[in-house]
Amino acid sequence: MSIAMNKPTTKTELLRAIRAERKKLEAALIGVSDADMVRSPRLGAWSIKDILAHVSAWDDTFVGWYEAGLKGGKVDKPNFSQAGVLSEVNRGIYETNKNRSLEDVLSGFKSSYERILKVVTSIPEEDIFARGKFAWTGTGKLVTYITSNTTLHYPGHLTMIEALKRKYGI
Repeated sequence: MSIAMNKPTTKTELLRAIRAERKKLEAALIGVSDADMVRSPRLGAWSIKDILAHVSAWDDTFVGWYEAGLKGGKVDKPNFSQAGVLSEVNRGIYETNKNRSLEDVLSGFKSSYERILKVVTSIPEEDIFARGKFAWTGTGKLVTYITSNTTLHYPGHLTMIEALKRKYGI
């Protein structure tokens, strides 16, 4: 199933799609040297390391939202419908992570994926697909938040990594 073409309708399909898209992202890293991971194509542009830190941050963001919501806490979710909010959040993620070591980012990339898989696996299927089940999702479905941070998020960053690899002749 291509998640870009079809939305998952079961937890099994969702987990399969998450794993498949992540596998593609991880496969793109094979053969990339540490030097190329941290190399920026131009001043201010994201390196592969920055892309991985970004992906990890969004994996962890979903987990944080979900766990805070379960505990009845306030879910600090920006209003993404406002112009420029997503860009501002992404800029903050970059600024927070730009000076982290490659080793730390790679470790975080692995552990954030493990966390999001563990959380999604633990959620009852009916809760994933129920409309308005969680106060913090409003009238939306949890699956929308899961896919926005995984199966719909990973491919765009895979494209960025592949473009950098082509640029670097990898």
